[in-house]
Amino acid sequence: MATKAELEAEVLRLRAELERQPARDLKEEEPALEPEEDTEHESWEDSLSDIVTALEELPQKQPVMLALGALAVGYLIGRAR
Repeated sequence: MATKAELEAEVLRLRAELERQPARDLKEEEPALEPEEDTEHESWEDSLSDIVTALEELPQKQPVMLALGALAVGYLIGRAR
C-alpha cells in the first residue's frame, strides 16, 4: 500500500506532466457524429418468425421457464375475471 508521501509525489508528477502537454480544445477535435443508417430493416414478419421460433424451442431448452410462464399467464387470466 502506498504511503501518503508517495501519493502526493505522484500527484505532483502527474500535474507537472499535464502542464507540459499542449492545451487542446476538445470541441474542435471531436468528430461530428453522423446518424447511423440502418441498412438492415427487419420486417414485422421476420420479427414474428423469430419470436415463434424462440417459443417453439422453449420447451426443449427451458422447460421450467415454460411452466412458470404458463402458470403466470393462467394466474393473470384468472385474476382478470
